[in-house]
Parts: sequence; C-alpha cells; structure tokens
Amino acid sequence: MRFWVVCLLVVIGYPIMMVGLLVFWTVMAIPWTIQIVFFYLYWKLGTRHEFAGKTGAV
Repeated sequence: MRFWVVCLLVVIGYPIMMVGLLVFWTVMAIPWTIQIVFFYLYWKLGTRHEFAGKTGAV
C-alpha cells in the first residue's frame, strides 16, 4: 500500500517539481538576461563612441 502511494506521489510530484523549477529558473533568468542585453548595448555604443572619438582625435 505504501509503495503505491510513494509511486503515485513520485508520478504526480515529479512533473510538478520540474515545471516549478522551470518557472523558477525562468523568473531568475529574466533580470540577468536584461542586464546582459543592456551591458552589451552599453559596451557596443560605448566602444563605438570611444572609437569615433579616437579616430576624430587622430
């Protein structure tokens, strides 16, 4: 009896746990993704301006 209860909990709980982890990691990853994108854009624009400034100075 207990064996079947454990099997049932595993069968039901495992997908719920996986979905929960997926949602958790997605929510955790959103700020990092935004931060990386902003940093990339800032670096891209920053280096472009710096490069233009150097070529203008030369």
